[in-house]
Amino acid sequence: GVGLTSKKRLVSERDHAEIVPDFNELNMVLRVMQRVVFRNEGFVRQFLVDDKGCTLIAVFGAPVSHHDDPVRAVYAALAIKNQLKGLGLRSYMGVTTGTAFCGTVGSPTRQEYAVVGDIVNLSARLMVASYKGQHGILCDAATNGIAGKKFNMAALDPITVKGKSEPIPIFIPTRPVTDRMSTRFNHERRHSSALNLVDILQGRNSEKFLLVGHLENLSNGRSFAVVCNGIAGIGKTRLAQELMAMAKIKLGENSVVVGGGDSIEKFTPFLVFSFVLQQIYDLTDDTKANENAIRTAISKIQDFDRRNELFGYMALLNDLIATDFPQSATVNKLSGTAYEQERIDDIRKLLYGLLQVAAAENPLVIVLEDAQWLNPHSWTLINDIITHSHSILLFVGSRIIPTDLQSPQFISFSNSPSAHFVHLTPLQPKDILKIIRQTYSLVSEDSLPPALSTIITDKAQGNPFFAKEIVKSLVAQGVVEKSEGKLTMKPGLEQVTVPDNLKSLILSNFDQLKAFPQLVLKVASVIGKVIDVDVIQAVFPSEAKGGDIVAELKSLMKDGVVSENIQTLKKNTYLFSSNLFQSVAYNMMLEGQRKELHLAIAEYYEKMFEETDSLGPIFNVLSHHLKRGEQFAKAEYYAEKLQAREKWRLAYRLVAAAHFWGSKALDEVDDSVVLVE
Repeated sequence: GVGLTSKKRLVSERDHAEIVPDFNELNMVLRVMQRVVFRNEGFVRQFLVDDKGCTLIAVFGAPVSHHDDPVRAVYAALAIKNQLKGLGLRSYMGVTTGTAFCGTVGSPTRQEYAVVGDIVNLSARLMVASYKGQHGILCDAATNGIAGKKFNMAALDPITVKGKSEPIPIFIPTRPVTDRMSTRFNHERRHSSALNLVDILQGRNSEKFLLVGHLENLSNGRSFAVVCNGIAGIGKTRLAQELMAMAKIKLGENSVVVGGGDSIEKFTPFLVFSFVLQQIYDLTDDTKANENAIRTAISKIQDFDRRNELFGYMALLNDLIATDFPQSATVNKLSGTAYEQERIDDIRKLLYGLLQVAAAENPLVIVLEDAQWLNPHSWTLINDIITHSHSILLFVGSRIIPTDLQSPQFISFSNSPSAHFVHLTPLQPKDILKIIRQTYSLVSEDSLPPALSTIITDKAQGNPFFAKEIVKSLVAQGVVEKSEGKLTMKPGLEQVTVPDNLKSLILSNFDQLKAFPQLVLKVASVIGKVIDVDVIQAVFPSEAKGGDIVAELKSLMKDGVVSENIQTLKKNTYLFSSNLFQSVAYNMMLEGQRKELHLAIAEYYEKMFEETDSLGPIFNVLSHHLKRGEQFAKAEYYAEKLQAREKWRLAYRLVAAAHFWGSKALDEVDDSVVLVE
């Protein structure tokens, strides 16, 4: 719940009798709060106005549910507090977590969606307590238990509230403990070998020549973007590593920064550039230090008017990086439906200015991965950079974006004379063999037997990753071995069938694993792409227990099958490096084995989340595992909730899409979904 008061009040008194609401201001306030709630995929249940002020009830977890709804609620509370503070409004909020009745109430002729329960009442009590103690935001223990890992929470003395016999523990969230830095480290880890490349880039001389030319042009103050696309394994990351290595030698260690798109956050404008800013200005979780770094950067702008303009925009960074800039008069210029677009434009101006300040001191090379997930506004910023800025080279790695999925912003960028597209085609057989010789430190051209060379080049079809996997498979099967600087073929190679596609080759490699690591891989594949060691240990077949599961996962990391999941605060979690690895491992099991594991996983989750009274956020996971386990009756309850969630998620996506593609996107929203402007 959110309660508001103001020095100028949102309702005015006339002769102490008639209450006249200030509708313009009320509409502005509702718009601000509604935008924040929608962005976090919450639901505005009610907005009330009386002689004491106005109150908003927002719900996270119904009718749309997520695994991190308490975190989203606290994020929204902090954002609402910051934005309303800039309007001269004092807000007081209570955030609680638990179970409640959520559904329609009323007669057949008039119904409404209601949220009723103890946590609703407690939220109202905490809102009042926040007002009395001037705390701003108060959270209960359940919210702190889930969201406390994501925020700095200050514990206060327990308070007594109406309807509770025992004192209630309360907590104040101050700011997020940013975990976006972990994504930065994921990108840097992927490219860490760029610092010490020993392999010569093979078969990409024209592409390398293009990059060398652009690096030279950086010294002349020009800016360019190179968009590199191609199929999986064709060498996009390797080419990016080559560019990074050359740039560090020519321009210095601090000249290269790395970011990446995110499928989950594809509606978050400019998220990829938050990673870039964190590296350029060495931002951490220290809010004050980050604010000083940003202020120092903007103060270097020579143009007085532009410098002051950007100073006024600094509060817009609070949602992207760990800063807590106060709202300025500039940010508070809310003007009807144009507000959201004005805000986006102002953020873009600020990011552009900060990037240009850094490039003025030293030319920048910005490597952006998974660009197919970039928000359309990010493409506008990229276009601004290559059109108007100086000394910035962008290397953009991306899947090929189908024509029907290209946004107007991407098309505008594509038409820029400073945007160069490079499509990586299959390598020549001689280059594939050079890569194999480099990989296995082979000293001469005759170190690869002709018969083996033919197998590699015929099967790989110019894909360097596929070629490496082929040789690795043959070595694992014992029909190829390295000795005295050569790869030699052993008897039996002619009987070995090398798969014709990558999926079959992966299956062949998995077949070479011993029984225990193969079983670890299979159980992990049933859990999902994110592998939780605790879940594996809980559902692992009892007759096979006794081995070291973590050790086997670390061994699979060395083979590139899984990677450590550093984008979560929970320890001992891993990720499948590719959905293909998970799919192959999953299909290695009999249907009955998969069914038993799905049911065991569902039982584990039910037990774990019932103990913490937070089963709701994972009903989609439960529905999936119960359905795969053929417990259809038990899964029906979760399936119905899943359908409701998807319906409301569609509504949210269309609202977000309307900002990018125009209001006509809203025409697709089902009539039963009520959207408040």
